[in-house]
Amino acid sequence: MKTNHAVLQMALVVSLLLFFHQRLQAYDNNKAHPAINKAIVDYAEYQLKDAFPSSYSIDITVDKNKYTGMAVTNGGYFEYSTSESSVDYRIFEWIEHGGYSADEPELAAAVRHFYDPLSLSQGRKYLTNRGTYWEGVYSNPRIDAIEWALGDTEKGSTNKWSLAQGKEYMVLALLALDEADKKALWGKAFRCLGEVLHNTADMGCPPHTRNDSHAAPLGYGGGWALGSPDPYEEMFDPAFASKFAENAPDPDLKAAFAGATTIRSIHEKLAQFTNTYFFTEQTINGSGRLNYAPINEDGRYPSPLLQSLDYRDEEFIYYYRFPSGRNVKLCKDLGYIRSRTYPYIDKECVESLASELVPNILCAGANVVRLFIPQFQVELNSAVVNGLIRGEVRHSTSTEYPLPLYYSGKMAIMNNQNDEKIGDVDCITGSFEGTLSGLKEGDRIYAVAEFAGIRIRSQAIEVKKVDMDLTQYTKIKILLTADMPYTDGSNYFMFLTVSNYPPYEGVLQPLIWSGSSFSESFDYPTSTSWGSVGRIYGKINGTVDINSLTLTTLEGERIEEETDTDGSTEKRFDKISM
Repeated sequence: MKTNHAVLQMALVVSLLLFFHQRLQAYDNNKAHPAINKAIVDYAEYQLKDAFPSSYSIDITVDKNKYTGMAVTNGGYFEYSTSESSVDYRIFEWIEHGGYSADEPELAAAVRHFYDPLSLSQGRKYLTNRGTYWEGVYSNPRIDAIEWALGDTEKGSTNKWSLAQGKEYMVLALLALDEADKKALWGKAFRCLGEVLHNTADMGCPPHTRNDSHAAPLGYGGGWALGSPDPYEEMFDPAFASKFAENAPDPDLKAAFAGATTIRSIHEKLAQFTNTYFFTEQTINGSGRLNYAPINEDGRYPSPLLQSLDYRDEEFIYYYRFPSGRNVKLCKDLGYIRSRTYPYIDKECVESLASELVPNILCAGANVVRLFIPQFQVELNSAVVNGLIRGEVRHSTSTEYPLPLYYSGKMAIMNNQNDEKIGDVDCITGSFEGTLSGLKEGDRIYAVAEFAGIRIRSQAIEVKKVDMDLTQYTKIKILLTADMPYTDGSNYFMFLTVSNYPPYEGVLQPLIWSGSSFSESFDYPTSTSWGSVGRIYGKINGTVDINSLTLTTLEGERIEEETDTDGSTEKRFDKISM
């Protein structure tokens, strides 16, 4: 009984401490991560336009449509205390929400969001450091942040909101024909993207790229009592996401991100940069005014070292000048009464660190968005006066999407002169065609595929007059034949006929043309030499490819009706649809 009582006490203490931690953390999922995700989308829309083809418009923040899906609406530290419900969010809100939901349940997430690019812990990139004695009450999943976020390993595949899952939802959303299904899949896809971008932000956060646990149950100020909080995590102001959005990123990182073909390489590159150039408070190391070993015994990183920094005696601050041109305050050693003490990171340093880290996070994240959005080309192939419009939506394969993708959905046909919509045609697995009235010779039009705040347009083409007079084609006959097997193995010859041909000596009722489309309802009287009378009637309509003069669609029916002299009536009914 004593043992059980002790376990319950420990569980209660941990729960209470975690509650305080939730209230006090700053680089958190309630404000900071959603703010960073929103800033990434803004950066992608306004500062990375050249990374997308000129035919693309990325207006995720402008899209007013709502997308229904499941979101974390009751956060908690344990799975049983965390719940989801259905909500209606805009696309950028799903991305923001992913910044929040990636940390839920918080206890499980806390040990999955570390990636040490140097693998100092015996080749392991995941967290092994224990900052406090009570951290041993929960198990270590032995998985690093990147594989968890991307879902590209066996362990990572258990994450149901990973990049791998997001790309699968993207593929299904592109193919879906039902609009409600399509929107639900977009919501899932962009929540996944939001969770991936949460990890992008973590790869630009020093304590997440070192083997340095930073549990903060009592916040930074109460760290002396229990925990090992990191000042950058605890003092980061969510407003930094927008404050430093216009700072130039590191030029080498910017070039690397722009040339990246995989999202994994972006995360790894950013983590390497953060690990190489930034301390956590408990991994400050090197020869300053004195020789300092890291407080965290697992934190003997080779860079940065105090002796490689620019120390200014009068300020008690260690600086490093980055290629971006910013002179960043990495740490300081000002003690009481202007004495020197063990180097530390304070609020002033945190803001200075953020001025360099945030723009690199935004640049990295924008390129994650670039690679997450598949590249398509919309081609409008032909358009004739009051006739058929034809085109295709072709996917350009990439490392992230190595197999061809197919778009299904509405294609808007637009007037190139005033950008007004003329009408819609349906696209099915990458091909679209339809007939629109009101098109005049010489009009210039273009086609647009639009989904989830992403707009892809074709080049404009000129509406052509039909090169030949299709009205010369006045009649049509379709004859289908087949050998139909009997049960005894013999065959019976069958045929179907649909045509507007008149009976012998009858007067033709010709096809009526509208552009490349034709139709006719016909009704011919018939009679025989032995006195029976009847009629041949029906209807037929279809479209023709102007360029090849081949049928593209056809629907028709033909009924032959004959009444004999005894009053009995027989009918033959043929129908074709293709």
